[in-house]
Amino acid sequence: MYQEEKLAGDVYEVLAEQYDLDIFDKIAISEDKHVSAIANLLINVGVDIEVVAKFRFCRVYNMKILQALYDTLIDSRLYIFRRGFKCRSFDRRDLI
Repeated sequence: MYQEEKLAGDVYEVLAEQYDLDIFDKIAISEDKHVSAIANLLINVGVDIEVVAKFRFCRVYNMKILQALYDTLIDSRLYIFRRGFKCRSFDRRDLI
């Protein structure tokens, strides 16, 4: 979940860089808050997040499926709102 929230934040950061829409900045900030909250929860229960946390500020993931999803979302020619929806849909499916 940590990396999934990070992926969503990274996608919205790229969108904020590409398009002059304030909403993407706001969503990216929100996703960063989710990453921090999940990191704190994991640390509090004794999970070592060092391996994934070292990639926090670069757009790299140690799970191949997440790296592939990120690359697809960024490299594709999909509409910008479909990119965000696809991230969130992946997130929800993973929780079920």
